[in-house]
Amino acid sequence: MIKIGITGLIGSGKTTISQIFEILEIPIYNTDLRAKELMHEDYEIKEKIIQNFGSNSYIDNSLNKEYISKIIFSDNNARNIINSIVHPKVIDDFKNWLIEKNNENYKIAGIESALLYQANIHKILDYIILVSSNDDTLSNRIMKRDNISQKQALLKIKTQKAELVQNYKVDYEIKNDKTESILLQTLNILNKLDLATK
Repeated sequence: MIKIGITGLIGSGKTTISQIFEILEIPIYNTDLRAKELMHEDYEIKEKIIQNFGSNSYIDNSLNKEYISKIIFSDNNARNIINSIVHPKVIDDFKNWLIEKNNENYKIAGIESALLYQANIHKILDYIILVSSNDDTLSNRIMKRDNISQKQALLKIKTQKAELVQNYKVDYEIKNDKTESILLQTLNILNKLDLATK
């Protein structure tokens, strides 16, 4: 089974590309979604987050997203701590998910994550697809999606850009800035991946 990674900055359109793959019957593991679920479900994660960031981290047994978001986007050390707690659990969960998909006879399966490299997920993948957009497009999407100011959106972009490894390996790029059809770009990549499975 070929394992692909879909990555890119916040607001680049990774989820849209993932949805296209899923429509084409290629399962995609959503890292952000599973991380949030694990932060609710996994007792060890909850304990460590509360130990590091206090009882305000959870309200009525649910993650206090606003409180945690403010901390991790304003403090690099706090972000590193959260990542060190959550990433290993997500990777283990993803590996188990891959086993399931392989047993279900999928030829291709993938993962969507902005942090493929920081979490070392790229080491277990065969191909990586970068979804890219310009800063104006990114900030507009983030402002609309998260209902935040342009200043806050640009801070999120800046934070992620600072964390990107400059010389990371990318096999394919999808430009999601309305200059080219993302469907055609995705289909073109899928054709190449299909050839690789034969």
